[in-house]
Amino acid sequence: MTSNSARSRLLPANCTTRRERTARALPVLAGSAASNAALAKVGPEAADAIENTGIYASLLPGEDGRTVESLREFVGSVVSLAEADAGAAWGTALLAVNNWLAAKSLGIASWAEVSASPGGPRVAGTFARREAVVQRVHGGYRIESGIWGFNSGIYQANWDLISLPLPAGYDRPAAEAMAIVPRADILTLDDWDVIGMRASGSTSISLKNVFVPDHRVVDLGSFLGGGVPAGQPEHWLWHVSTVPLLSLALVLPALGAGSSLVAALAGTGAKPVTYAPISRRDGSAGFLRDLGAAAARVAAARSIVDSCADLLEQRAKAGVSATLEERARVRRDVALAAELLWQAGDAAMTSAGGSGLVAASAWARHWHDIKVTSLHALVAPSTSYELYGRVVAGVDIENWLV
Repeated sequence: MTSNSARSRLLPANCTTRRERTARALPVLAGSAASNAALAKVGPEAADAIENTGIYASLLPGEDGRTVESLREFVGSVVSLAEADAGAAWGTALLAVNNWLAAKSLGIASWAEVSASPGGPRVAGTFARREAVVQRVHGGYRIESGIWGFNSGIYQANWDLISLPLPAGYDRPAAEAMAIVPRADILTLDDWDVIGMRASGSTSISLKNVFVPDHRVVDLGSFLGGGVPAGQPEHWLWHVSTVPLLSLALVLPALGAGSSLVAALAGTGAKPVTYAPISRRDGSAGFLRDLGAAAARVAAARSIVDSCADLLEQRAKAGVSATLEERARVRRDVALAAELLWQAGDAAMTSAGGSGLVAASAWARHWHDIKVTSLHALVAPSTSYELYGRVVAGVDIENWLV
């Protein structure tokens, strides 16, 4: 169980509601968005502002009334942050979800170590293992060497969840697992040089000669499973399906970026137009049509996201897991939301014309952030639609994918 003292370090005493705490962070995030993108990670001022919102602890059940009352509340918090800086919101959302994952999947001893971290738990995570040499040793495993990619939020983290190939031994076959390691054991390779979601700081990492005790290792099936973890109070959040929640969290930054692009486009109506028979943009039926269509797509994406959150919450509050079809449906619908957001962002940029061409502009940043979101494996429309098709057609799949 997360202690009240550990949780209080994550939450400022001078703000009474999550909405107030988030609102205070937004000017800081908006003002540092360009510098965060240039750094390819969240800078110190923005990091402090995000931490002061308390969002990292928002999915951790506790007794102090600070936990989200609904998944829509979590959705709203991340989307609001993303309207200011989608890249920063991406890493933030994943730190919150990984805190929840660690709390529900690790044993009592391991979670006690994590939750006692100075400043409270901030857990990053990556499944994207490129290579790893792991040996079984007395009391645990030794990672002789390994490289993992796309470790979003690692610069703000104090622990990291990594996929680990367990070697075969006399007592067990080779298996896939997740392990949690201290941030101090990790070398960041600082190779996150991409066109979008730059502030997420999704760098590759390297580990060399790191010992991982047995109590910090959990098999992949248990890690992705549900149920109330040992030592934790009963709460509906423990029953939320893991992969659908990860997928949902990943599309939220694009939703915030799409909202910001539409708002920015709406604000250009009075801008003069050259080489056209009208004097300003809002005199063009085409501009107004594109604005309306982009706004409709963003609104539709929000409705889809809220529906997915409601489904996961309803099943969790009933104490049951979402069915295979429902989990695949969330993947499908998140992909549709991402597709709608890309269409909205592309239309907004086309209507904006030269306004969005400056590489360091908010226009370009939001546009690129939306596109990068749609390429993530848990969001990408092509694979997500195929996955749902396989489920409803009765074609075998690996259940851990959903």
